[in-house]
Amino acid sequence: MTRNSSLRRALTALGLLLSLGGVSLLGPAAYGQAPGARRRPPAEARPTPARPTAAAAQTPAADAPAAAPLDPVAEQARRAQVFARLGEVTLTLGEVEDDIHRRSPFARRQFEDRERLVAHARELFRAKLLAHAAEERGYGDRPAVRTLVDRHLVAAVVRRQVDEQHGPGQVTSEDARAYFDTHQELFVRAEQRRVSHILVESRERAAALLEQVRAGDLRVFRRLAQSDSLDTETNQRGGDLGYFAADGRAAGGTDVAVNPHIASLAFTLTREEPIAREPLELTTSAGLRYSVVRLTGVREGAHPSFEEVESTVRRRLAVEQRDGAYRAYIAQLREQHHVVMQPLEVLRDITLPPPPMPSHNHRGAEPESEEQIRAEGATHAAP
Repeated sequence: MTRNSSLRRALTALGLLLSLGGVSLLGPAAYGQAPGARRRPPAEARPTPARPTAAAAQTPAADAPAAAPLDPVAEQARRAQVFARLGEVTLTLGEVEDDIHRRSPFARRQFEDRERLVAHARELFRAKLLAHAAEERGYGDRPAVRTLVDRHLVAAVVRRQVDEQHGPGQVTSEDARAYFDTHQELFVRAEQRRVSHILVESRERAAALLEQVRAGDLRVFRRLAQSDSLDTETNQRGGDLGYFAADGRAAGGTDVAVNPHIASLAFTLTREEPIAREPLELTTSAGLRYSVVRLTGVREGAHPSFEEVESTVRRRLAVEQRDGAYRAYIAQLREQHHVVMQPLEVLRDITLPPPPMPSHNHRGAEPESEEQIRAEGATHAAP
């Protein structure tokens, strides 16, 4: 038994070295070549076939036969063809196809080149050899590896049970329209204004500053705000209050960020007359104060039609439907398997490890991360 195990490991290591060197134990037939076939010349030495014109590509041949339906038995036999084999480790044509089909259409185009296709298949076989060697050495039983496997299993079951059934393409036009009609606030953008102000203690000082800002530009206003404004939250940024809606709520926020009196005044100003004619009287926690206000920006509102935002509506509704389906699926699993949760007090008995000491030498540490396990597996797989 020990001798057979040692022989199997030796064959695995030998196959790994040969595969990493681009050599297959199956010979040319493993890579789709007949045993006596000549090796294909490099890409730069091959003549480039002429590309068909757009008109020719769009015009089907008059005598082109219709595609025959696939024979399931023949298709299964085709996919079962072995690309490479070493002992128990094999890579079939179907496995190569499945890996390529999981990629984006743009990424799949590279495999139209035969050399790239063969190189990619070799990479897949190397990965299977490494995985087999790691499994033989017991890496599959490590907690960190089991955790990674469990995560992939969770992702797979969620993708199959939830994601594939609740995408934007599964949202009906009727549901999307109803969602748009009942969630107008998500798609309508209210007009927003942006102002800067200078807060001072007396009406006289505010009137004097108003004369200066009327005679200057925005740079003058900002300089005066930095030197004279009592608003410590905004004076160092030139008195800027940012964008806000008519009710004073900050752009993208829910909290009232601007004094409602300043907000009301801001929506009476125009680009032609951006400076308020009179100082604005405000009651603050420190008493009566006066503000010189200037309009600095306008964001127009938008009321899009359903057709203009239909794709956005579908995506948003699909996310909500997916979340609901996920919660329902978890509840179904809990009910089917009678899950029992212990009181949270149990978690109080957990002993957490102390924080690691700062060190630049981690060679003696047990590999726990995915990268460390993969690196160690590659090291032990070689003789």
